[in-house]
Amino acid sequence: MIDLLIRLIRKLGIQTIFTLALLLGAFSTLALALSNLVRGFELGLALMIVTLGIAFGWSLAKSRLPGSVASIIALMIGSEIVLVRVGQLGGKLAMFARASADFVWQVLLWLREARVEFQPRDLPNAQPTLNALRELIAALGTLFARTRDWLSAVASGIPAFDPVAVAITWSFIVWCCAVWAAWSIRRRGKTFDAFLPAIVLLATMLAYTGADSMYLAPLLGATLLLMPLTSQRARERLWKRAGIGIAEDLTQDVALLTIPLAAGLLLLASIIPSISIQQIVRAAQERIEEQTREVPRWADSSGVIPQPTQKTIFDQVRAPGLPRRHLLGAGQELSEQLAMLVSTGEIISDEGTPPRYYWRGSTYDRYTGRGWMTSATEIADYRAGEFAITEIHRAHRVVTQTVEWLGAPGLMYATGTLVTANQDYRVAWRSPEDAFSISAQTTNYRVESLLPVVGEKELRASGANYPTWVRERYLALPDDVPERVLTRARDLTATAPTPYERARVLETYLRKFPYTLDLPAPPPNRDVVDYFLFDAQRGYCDYYATALVVLARAAGLPARLVVGYAAGSYDHATGRFVVVEADAHSWVEIYFPEYSWIEFEPTASRAQIERPEEALPIETRETDDRRRTTDARWRMFGASGWGMIALGILGLPILGLAILGVDLLRLRWLAPPRAIETIFRRLARAARWLGLPARASHTPNEIGALLREHFAGLSRARRALWQNADTRIAALTALYVQVSYSPRTPDARDRANALIAWRALQGQLWLAWVWQIARRK
Repeated sequence: MIDLLIRLIRKLGIQTIFTLALLLGAFSTLALALSNLVRGFELGLALMIVTLGIAFGWSLAKSRLPGSVASIIALMIGSEIVLVRVGQLGGKLAMFARASADFVWQVLLWLREARVEFQPRDLPNAQPTLNALRELIAALGTLFARTRDWLSAVASGIPAFDPVAVAITWSFIVWCCAVWAAWSIRRRGKTFDAFLPAIVLLATMLAYTGADSMYLAPLLGATLLLMPLTSQRARERLWKRAGIGIAEDLTQDVALLTIPLAAGLLLLASIIPSISIQQIVRAAQERIEEQTREVPRWADSSGVIPQPTQKTIFDQVRAPGLPRRHLLGAGQELSEQLAMLVSTGEIISDEGTPPRYYWRGSTYDRYTGRGWMTSATEIADYRAGEFAITEIHRAHRVVTQTVEWLGAPGLMYATGTLVTANQDYRVAWRSPEDAFSISAQTTNYRVESLLPVVGEKELRASGANYPTWVRERYLALPDDVPERVLTRARDLTATAPTPYERARVLETYLRKFPYTLDLPAPPPNRDVVDYFLFDAQRGYCDYYATALVVLARAAGLPARLVVGYAAGSYDHATGRFVVVEADAHSWVEIYFPEYSWIEFEPTASRAQIERPEEALPIETRETDDRRRTTDARWRMFGASGWGMIALGILGLPILGLAILGVDLLRLRWLAPPRAIETIFRRLARAARWLGLPARASHTPNEIGALLREHFAGLSRARRALWQNADTRIAALTALYVQVSYSPRTPDARDRANALIAWRALQGQLWLAWVWQIARRK
């Protein structure tokens, strides 16, 4: 081994080895600086790109290829290295290579054994090769699309973060700088030109981020050292060609002079900016003040004892570390102790499957590396019936829950986003859009909350246009999160084309870890997620949920930890969910534009959340829910035929009025554009009920014109019944056109006007339908 090393040194030469060592050292500092300044560009990847780039550029410079051809080759090789490494394409490339080799071998055998007659059944099967190629092309397409979308967002000034696109872009930039430096020094002998792109790049980043300028020192030092040595080497080559004799120790003398001179210049440049007259004066003043300052406090001298501030229920859950750790080893008695009883008004038959709910208690936004805490909050008090939120995202349904909490008053639990409660309550807000937790001084309450109604198709199309408060708060991670955690997140999601598919990939990955409560606490000063992923590789819900939040944020997905209770068991006899302490749980919510927070279940001991491919419209879903609930109630009622008829005669009008009242209340809760869209869809449906030729291809104005014309014909008879119907139809049509085509977004006043017009028009539509049936008979 030593002999091989000696031969290598003799072959390369001391000066070449010295030059390569300086290049590697200087560019390693560039890699270190960028890994600290650019999130998602970790040191291991940067060092690999630097090393390969210098080696490739040095080798390429030895060839006789012209610069243009060498540039094209360098760009192609660099693109392949970056895409394979960042995009994790090695497995797909290996699969394609194996399939191609097998196919070529089959073709060769077929050609050798082929007979004169053509036999299609003996042809080699190319399908495995085509499938492998299709997967490789799809993965490459995803990588290019993610990089293109990120660069477009950056060029447009839209804040965006995609760790895969960031890693690809910066890896390619560093590759070009490294190849250019090695090429320029060996082929052109121009040291300053070689280091200039890297120096400009790093100086720009340091100026933009305000980081320590000492990162530039190795690059500048290498430039100062190599400039005279490279120039001397070029002159020696010219002298040899001219037959001029050269002193053997001339290069050594130049090196001995250059090294201390370069070191002195660097030292002087690093010291001078650090000297500040203002800092010297300020330090002297602070020293004098410390000597003359009187330290006794008045409170200590007078005997007054300061009292601690009174803590609220929010203070007890503000920074729990790992929230469910206190339940470990608590024994069977605590696990089976009743926590609460929850009724949602749904009665599920014995054969039916109850809906899957999570009872949210608190949400956490700040990961510390050791556990969780919340950012600063402001507490707001609300009266019974007062709304806590005013903005409602699209595609949400209202869930009413009656909760009987079996402990002391404290936090309020509800599924989804709480809207209002029938008791006075308090909300701890991180910001106007972001609640930490909710409390009430009661153990029995009724709450109304919103749950998103969304399928996988909608989530895949949701995109990544996150609000500013979501980006700033729910993509943040501590600076000391281990590099391998960030790398694992990027590698797992590199070829997942949409945010939803990235979230599902991470969720599926974590669900492969075994579930256990028998787990020691992480070692001191050890990152919880790093310990869970790479050492313990098992755990309970806190570990799963924490890992998914951190991996999701590292992959560019806004995520938060949620603490509360799983649904519990459904009691068919009482129609309530029975929740015990063993159902205490932590899970994850990931933000999707237009749909807000969506639940994910990474814990292996609980079933994965199933979502339909495409969600039913809210009206259809609510109608189906009411139908299932009504059918179950009829089975429970068990009445005779006459009893059911009597009950129907008495109850149908009341039920109809109740449904209308609830429907109007729900429309008031919807965002103005969504409420107006819902009303106009019902208006279009009513046109079809009346037998009008309203088709999906018709414009809103055409549908409105059909209805107005129909009511104009009816107004000749019983004019008072149809009074102002055409005006109301025109108003609703104009509002819908504004929602669909105008840049002005309707406000709450427009929604109120639409509701007033619709409430009056509903009765007229029903009368028109009955009138039409009567006239036919």
